[in-house]
Amino acid sequence: MQIKLVKNTASNSASVPYFAEVNMDKDVTHLWRNYRIPVYYNKTKKRGYSAEIAGFQVGSDTSDRMPALMKHLIENLVNVARLPNYVFIARRAKQVYPVYTIEDEVIVVTPTGPIFRHVELAKVRQYLTEYLHKIRVLGKDGKSDKLHVRGIDPNTLGLRRPVLYLKKRDAADGAPFWAPVFENGPKDGIYAYAASSRRDVANESAFSAVWELRQLVAELLVADHRLGDVNDLRADRIMPGYWQGLSTQLAPTGKTLVADALRMPIYEIQSKFVAVERRENENRNGLYVGDSVEDLAGRVAKDILRRGLIAHLEDLTLDEMQASDEESIANDDFTLIEGIGTKIAELLVNRDIVTFDSLAKVSVEDLKMILLIGGKAFMRHDPTSWPEQAALAAQGQWDQLKAMQLELIGGKHVLA
Repeated sequence: MQIKLVKNTASNSASVPYFAEVNMDKDVTHLWRNYRIPVYYNKTKKRGYSAEIAGFQVGSDTSDRMPALMKHLIENLVNVARLPNYVFIARRAKQVYPVYTIEDEVIVVTPTGPIFRHVELAKVRQYLTEYLHKIRVLGKDGKSDKLHVRGIDPNTLGLRRPVLYLKKRDAADGAPFWAPVFENGPKDGIYAYAASSRRDVANESAFSAVWELRQLVAELLVADHRLGDVNDLRADRIMPGYWQGLSTQLAPTGKTLVADALRMPIYEIQSKFVAVERRENENRNGLYVGDSVEDLAGRVAKDILRRGLIAHLEDLTLDEMQASDEESIANDDFTLIEGIGTKIAELLVNRDIVTFDSLAKVSVEDLKMILLIGGKAFMRHDPTSWPEQAALAAQGQWDQLKAMQLELIGGKHVLA
């Protein structure tokens, strides 16, 4: 393994003075063996230099010690000639558990305890969760905790969030199923582990990828007797970029499912009916699927009853769709910001910046770093005005935003 620090010559070099170029050569079996890891600097911290690798952090008061520290961490992460494909994170316990895939097996390792393995990521998480509860890493002092899954970026070894989850939770109809869906390395497809193997779908469009993978996994689970009906499998917490592609194919039915404050507008897509559930705190949406409005309503009622959102199945009723129903499931369109196109919008979404309000709170320096990590094609863009524009959009001040954009070219302020 070879690691060398390369100076960052971009405008954010004060906060990211170096990149660590890592060459694993024959040390791992990955298709990707070369990595470019950002090295950060914070002058207010004792160990001012830091880097994050697969959810683990290393730090030093001098830059020259960073390669050795990073090498030591990476060597400890390598298992059966592989770097982890995922990690499970226990936030309250502040613990990270690497997850490896070997052929059709998923394996998670613990620092001092057992190794858990299964053909599906969901089962591995279940085994690890049960073990960590038993040794009181999770649920300590009566506080509940759960394991969050993250993917590993094959270029920076940083963490990636799932683009959506596939779920079937009703144990009464068979074993529950849960699988996070990630983008592959080159981001030209998405995949999930299900029915003893990794299932890949080409990302020809956000709509086709999400819908095709859900259908593929559902059919496999039905054949494996883990699902009674293909419509039992939900696509949940769909990331904004993928939701925007999917939403263009949805035809409103004019109906909405209602239970107290919960409203799920109903759409039709490819001879199926879907109810859309908004995850307000995440700006992500989920889908229920049915063959008819009545079939769909029954599935939704059954699931939200299990979740404790209603007391009786009949508490879910059918209502006329309102304009606010469609507005509530619409994600903020970053391409309305002067200087941001679809590719940059995707970069922001992948960094969990998903609303105008969240974009307004990101510093210009952090935005420059995101563009830098995105690659040379993005480095020429100037994000200086983006937070200000986003703040106006978040407040619905569209006239003021349009007036401001008249003074911008490519997001940059220009002299009159």
